[in-house]
Amino acid sequence: MLPLPPSSSAANPTTSLSPLIPSNLITESNENNNTATGSYTYVAPPPGQPTNVDGTITGILSFTQPSAINFGAMALGNNHQQGTLNVKTNDDWTVTAATDIASGKMTKWSIAGAAYTANVTLHNALKVSTTGGYLTTQAGQQDPANYVVTLSGTPVLMANGVTDGQQTSADGLYTLGEDRVLNYDQLLVASDAALNSTFTYHIVVSFVASNIIN
Repeated sequence: MLPLPPSSSAANPTTSLSPLIPSNLITESNENNNTATGSYTYVAPPPGQPTNVDGTITGILSFTQPSAINFGAMALGNNHQQGTLNVKTNDDWTVTAATDIASGKMTKWSIAGAAYTANVTLHNALKVSTTGGYLTTQAGQQDPANYVVTLSGTPVLMANGVTDGQQTSADGLYTLGEDRVLNYDQLLVASDAALNSTFTYHIVVSFVASNIIN
């Protein structure tokens, strides 16, 4: 029987492990106190194609005012009536006023004939004005304001406002607009002529609302 090689001898079993264990190995029973130091470099992926995102908002505008005003039997002095104008928009806005009569004076009108008697007018032009509303100035917006306008055939600025004055629904998806009180004032003097019941003093006021898209 041939003798076994020394590396395989049963009398020396550890000799077969010696090539697997470095001679300078230090063993320890606690692995919780190990630390590592050093610097790390992260390489970012190459930049991709940038994405441009754009969008637009279309301007909206809706305007309502009283359909008719009737002073009834006017008295000497100032005669006053009022209503409400409402502007719904998503930008700054203006409202101008003008009349179908160049002088802005209420003129004798045939009720049956629906026609003016041009040479009979009140001595003073009708005045309109707005009051109330949102009048706080904001940077980058026009100054919201109310004006008193002595009417004529030429449009004159009567009110302007900003989007911050718009009242919105609870969910913010639609606007309730901004209300302004609309005042009509007609001064009557003793030299203004009386009319019989088939006539009235009449005038048509045209209001034009515009939004200012910045």
